[in-house]
Amino acid sequence: MTHQVAGASTSEEAPAELKAWMRQRRRWFKGWIQTLLVHFADPLGATRGMGFLRALAAALYVGGTLAGALLGPLFALLALHDAIFGRLLTPETAIELAASTCW
Repeated sequence: MTHQVAGASTSEEAPAELKAWMRQRRRWFKGWIQTLLVHFADPLGATRGMGFLRALAAALYVGGTLAGALLGPLFALLALHDAIFGRLLTPETAIELAASTCW
């Protein structure tokens, strides 16, 4: 089976102002949330329709995108904290090593 990718082009430009950028990101978030709610309103139906692994991958991909964007500022603050107090590059425990790797 071969896949062809249509030549997609867009005339849309990246937002030049913070306000426009924030509106764009808000629209994207709403779209991701709506996608998650629509496709997984009936999780068993989604699983039957897509198959278990595809449904799991879709839920993790969209849910992870949302979680990552929402938790990003927290992780940035934790990384800054660890950098200031010298624990970022010298973790002492396995938990600190895992955390500093994530930051």
